[in-house]
Amino acid sequence: MHNCFPLRSAPSRRRAVQTLGACLAAAYPVLGSGQAAWPQGNPVGFVPWYGLFGPASMPPELVTRINALLNRWLVSPEAVAVFEQKQNTPAPTPRSSEAFAAQIQAELPVWRKMMQTAKIEGA
Repeated sequence: MHNCFPLRSAPSRRRAVQTLGACLAAAYPVLGSGQAAWPQGNPVGFVPWYGLFGPASMPPELVTRINALLNRWLVSPEAVAVFEQKQNTPAPTPRSSEAFAAQIQAELPVWRKMMQTAKIEGA
């Protein structure tokens, strides 16, 4: 798992100023949250997420089985501890594959517009 907090503690002139999530990072309480930066609501809706992707031809039964296994793992004490140790809190919550697909589809236009505005190729 990757996050930027190890860079925060490395000796350098870099300085973290805030998180993009809606809640404060427990490991870095001095940082502001996205909620504090945008009291009227986050204009982009930054919500950290993790996901698994498979081929479009993957059998629905396999998608359901993998999703159930992942959702069981996400609520295990071991998984919660991993996310806390990596300062990725709150930990992801279990959800259906349909809900995850809907989130991706809802976010695509936002990220596409950001990429086009920033003139990042591939948008």
